[in-house]
Amino acid sequence: MPIDERRTICVSSQAGCKFHCAFCASGQNGFLRNLSMGEILSQVLLARDLVPDKKITNIVFMGIGEPFDNYKELLRSIRMLNSKTALHIGARKMTVSTCGIIPKIEQFGEEGLQVELSVSLHGANDAVRGAIMPVNKAYPVKALIETCKKYAKKDQTRDHL
Repeated sequence: MPIDERRTICVSSQAGCKFHCAFCASGQNGFLRNLSMGEILSQVLLARDLVPDKKITNIVFMGIGEPFDNYKELLRSIRMLNSKTALHIGARKMTVSTCGIIPKIEQFGEEGLQVELSVSLHGANDAVRGAIMPVNKAYPVKALIETCKKYAKKDQTRDHL
């Protein structure tokens, strides 16, 4: 997605998805498997090669699959992409988009990274959200909002260290 000087790409973390959100095509054929760090990074390198200036400035983990459902490989990928010896993409230039898996959001908040978090709510209350996002049964709106507030507070604290 070229916007001004930014070159943002969406990266997949899985082949398929287990969460079956009504608005998303990722889970229509079910879940096949998690992608490895190498497969995730390959998407970035391929996209970089397709951009005229060969520069990717922003990455959003929101392609196929739920990134937090492939937590280990997601973290390995973020750390490699951020590394000075690799692509050296700033943590603030990366975003993880999730359907709202509360324990993983909490765990991610403890990693000490400055990666942005995007949560798909798609409904302001449990009735609406639950109708289109089955994950809402396990992680209802109120608890999810509280978790996001805690994540944001930790994130702000890291900015001032």
